[in-house]
Amino acid sequence: MRDKLWNLLDKMRFEYHYYQEYRQSLERVRIGIRIFASIAALLLVGGLSAIINIPAIGQLFALAAGILALIYEQTMIDKKLNVFRYFIPDINSQLNLLQEDWLKVNDVYEYSEEDIAKIFTAHFNAFNKISERYVDEIAIPDRGKLRNKASKTTEMFAQRLS
Repeated sequence: MRDKLWNLLDKMRFEYHYYQEYRQSLERVRIGIRIFASIAALLLVGGLSAIINIPAIGQLFALAAGILALIYEQTMIDKKLNVFRYFIPDINSQLNLLQEDWLKVNDVYEYSEEDIAKIFTAHFNAFNKISERYVDEIAIPDRGKLRNKASKTTEMFAQRLS
């Protein structure tokens, strides 16, 4: 049962680091989209006003259209970023509790298999509830580069605890 508890800790630590890497990746994409859409909106307004003698109200409508396109693109990414803003701290606090329990179980060998099973079940259910509340509604792709970064970070933490 100790192995199952260790595997749960390792799995949850990996998922935490993967979500961190994915959030950082989304943030970079969001910044890139914002820069691209802003430049495109400025070029559109500038180009149209230079080619066609558009009155000021027409320029404002073109600028508003560019801003609305930017906002639409941002809502997709911003929704995920907003979810991760709350999900990552919750999973981190649960991970810290699991890590404390693992240290207790690993250092004190007086825990019975039944006690360890109760600890395992409690943490497993807590992680499932957190995941259901936040990330079950959004699609999180499996990216190899992010997976490798998360694996390396997880291995580093596992070496510290073992």
